[in-house]
Amino acid sequence: MNNEGWLSTENECDWYQAKEFRDNCDPSGSLVNLELGENGLSGSLPPELAFLSNSLTRLDLANNAGTKAFISGNLPSEIGMLTKLQYISLRENQMTGALPNEIGKLSLLTVLDLENNNFEGSLTTNIGNLKQLNNLYLGLNNLSGVISSEVGRLQFLVNLDLHGNVFSSTLPSELGELSILRSLNLSSNNLSGPIPNELDQLVNLGNLQLQNNLLTGSIPPSFYKLSQLQILQLQYNNLIGEVTDAVCDALVRTKIDSGIVPTSILTDCLYKVDCECCQYCCADGVGCECQFRNTNQEFLCRHGDTLSSIANINV
Repeated sequence: MNNEGWLSTENECDWYQAKEFRDNCDPSGSLVNLELGENGLSGSLPPELAFLSNSLTRLDLANNAGTKAFISGNLPSEIGMLTKLQYISLRENQMTGALPNEIGKLSLLTVLDLENNNFEGSLTTNIGNLKQLNNLYLGLNNLSGVISSEVGRLQFLVNLDLHGNVFSSTLPSELGELSILRSLNLSSNNLSGPIPNELDQLVNLGNLQLQNNLLTGSIPPSFYKLSQLQILQLQYNNLIGEVTDAVCDALVRTKIDSGIVPTSILTDCLYKVDCECCQYCCADGVGCECQFRNTNQEFLCRHGDTLSSIANINV
């Protein structure tokens, strides 16, 4: 841990910070960046952070997991007083408790990264107030309840990751309003109900990961519109029916004919789903198997002939 200058009489603008290429302070001497990620921090976040409310724009205390020291305790409600914040990363710590509603006051946030902690409770409906948000990473926590329709108000979202929680709602159709979204990962929750047809509006998506849930119904035939997809993971759900020719043509066959890498599609097509173009067919207790391994199209499977843990693939 490097704490050079901290709590000394030296001006705080000269105290050690991990991102040395950025100045700690602005020209007036106010602290704008507090970046001590991967620096072996421990203890809890003090409510006195609110004293930086007039200046702080970046708060990065992430990735302490690799140092075997962790920030723990709750995220104090005083975080809502830091109204100039544009970036928060507290990922890979051991923080607990509910996400305070006061997060919704941080209207200038572009990045909120709290992944891989132990936060619990619901996703505050105030999340919809973060109108400037580009990246929302809340995966690998213990968040539960409903994925609020308020998420659909985050019109500038590029990446939305809520995987590895215990959300148990249906998928809100309002997700389809996130018109510039490029990555959506809601895998490994307890989400139920059908896949909303409105997701076909996410025409800029490169990744759609809904695996390891309790989703029912069929794969929307309108998914042929999602031609930008690189990976479509739908395995380990309760989906049934057929992946239509229109979807297969748009995501796989036409791309191959045009010399473009096709979308990697993974479904439970060993037993439940009929999918001629899915590269990997999966089933609980069996894993995922390349269904092109005995054809002249083996190149369609990017990760080998047989995969037992395809659900762990993230791009």
